[in-house]
Amino acid sequence: KTKKNIEKKNQFNIALVYWYTTTQELNDPYYYSIRHSIENECLEKNINLLNIYLDNYKDIKSLNVDGIIALGKYSQEVINELSNICENIVIVDYYIDDYNTDVVVTDLKKATIDIIDYFINQEIKHIGFISGIEKTFDGKVVVDPRLTTYKEEMIKRKLFNERLIKLGEFTADSGYELMKEIIKEVSLQSAYIVGSDSIAIGCLKALNEYKIKVPDTVKIFSYNNTSFSQFTIPALSTVEMNTYI
Repeated sequence: KTKKNIEKKNQFNIALVYWYTTTQELNDPYYYSIRHSIENECLEKNINLLNIYLDNYKDIKSLNVDGIIALGKYSQEVINELSNICENIVIVDYYIDDYNTDVVVTDLKKATIDIIDYFINQEIKHIGFISGIEKTFDGKVVVDPRLTTYKEEMIKRKLFNERLIKLGEFTADSGYELMKEIIKEVSLQSAYIVGSDSIAIGCLKALNEYKIKVPDTVKIFSYNNTSFSQFTIPALSTVEMNTYI
């Protein structure tokens, strides 16, 4: 056999199952940055990466893959189907309680507690929460550790108020509408934990339109530290979610 044929035979084939469409990716670049990092790593290690969008994940059955990376939020049923196709599977950005499945997730619970502590240390107790609702491909609502931790910590500190929670989508448009709703209800708080940079940008736009100063009147703290967060006015305070490791 030629050297070329041996190298081709020894090359790993990995399927990247991706739950976002191109349009969704533009609205929330966090997943784009993870996908881009996976693609670069595979290129560097001479791994053949096959991008499979979630609605076509059953196509993997016809491919000879050595492993699957599932990026996004998946129900147990879909994960079981993927595991039946290939036993070498890693779930990225979603925790599942399955001993046989490897997962890579950010510690959002610790990040949320750190944000709350940051505000409390500044003697800010009126802390609202704005975020999005995510669903798996087959329509099951995903439990958000940011929201559950916010509730637990605020209850523990005897500061919880259900009315201070606003949920929409992980987009700037949703953040804009949610913040306008808060302002019109005259229920603006001193600080907000916001589920993503995309949502926070929408919140900043609404606050700017109503001439409400950030951070003087309202403080915003979000998650992801995407590339555009430093270009907002003012620059976002945001948790670093290193998508390149």
